[in-house]
Amino acid sequence: MPKYPAHLEARRVSAAGTFRLHAKQPLSINALADGFIGLEEVGDGCWNIVYCEILLGGIAEKIGRITGVAV
Repeated sequence: MPKYPAHLEARRVSAAGTFRLHAKQPLSINALADGFIGLEEVGDGCWNIVYCEILLGGIAEKIGRITGVAV
């Protein structure tokens, strides 16, 4: 498992390529199945998705979708 800084929440991506953010509807990131990602809250309901040191995209909780980067 990659080591993430303490301010990131580490999440395991399932074999099916899904993960959950706060027990809501699963989100899909198939390319990282069976891996770990880091989630960084960057605003109210906006999260960045990080793999190792690579910023992959963002999550907008209000719409429940993976979006572009929410820097």
